[in-house]
Amino acid sequence: MIKIRVLNRVNLFKHAISAALEAGRLILDIYSGPADIEVIKKNDNTPVTSADYASNEIINTYLLQT
Repeated sequence: MIKIRVLNRVNLFKHAISAALEAGRLILDIYSGPADIEVIKKNDNTPVTSADYASNEIINTYLLQT
């Protein structure tokens, strides 16, 4: 029973790392590209970029798999 929980946590941790790495690579690709980065102000007046939205989509896709 304990061994199964540890394995599940390890797999979940690996899955989370994969999501973060993929999202991070996408952000770096967007910021290193030739296009200007679109910045939008949220309702609370904080900035969010197209890179933020794109990386969020990747992380959400990984979360839906858990």
